[in-house]
Amino acid sequence: MTSNPENRRDAVLRDFYAAINAKNWQRATGFLAPACRWHVLANDVVDSVLLLGVDAVRAWFETALGSVPTRQTIAKIVSSDGASAVFTEPAADRPCDSSTSGWIDIFRFEGDLIAEHVSLRSG
Repeated sequence: MTSNPENRRDAVLRDFYAAINAKNWQRATGFLAPACRWHVLANDVVDSVLLLGVDAVRAWFETALGSVPTRQTIAKIVSSDGASAVFTEPAADRPCDSSTSGWIDIFRFEGDLIAEHVSLRSG
């Protein structure tokens, strides 16, 4: 990776979303700081949740996202200081998938690890 912090964060986020789309929860949570905070606002896919720590996030990924048959495609990443906003668009795995929600995910970093996340539906 390059030495530019924003470019490193962009690469981490792209790898993170690839792991989420592959439903590789071990790999995905490898990008999280041990004491991370994970916030998701209620939407058409999951209920509102606040999770603390990597193990709690991994367990939530497995139960809440394990059966969700859609992927998120990154449309744009905007980074500033120690945070990044990721705008995503849905990409259905099967033609019958009904969720058409896009997302805005805000990530705060500590070094190259995700320390905090807030997610909200954009569409």
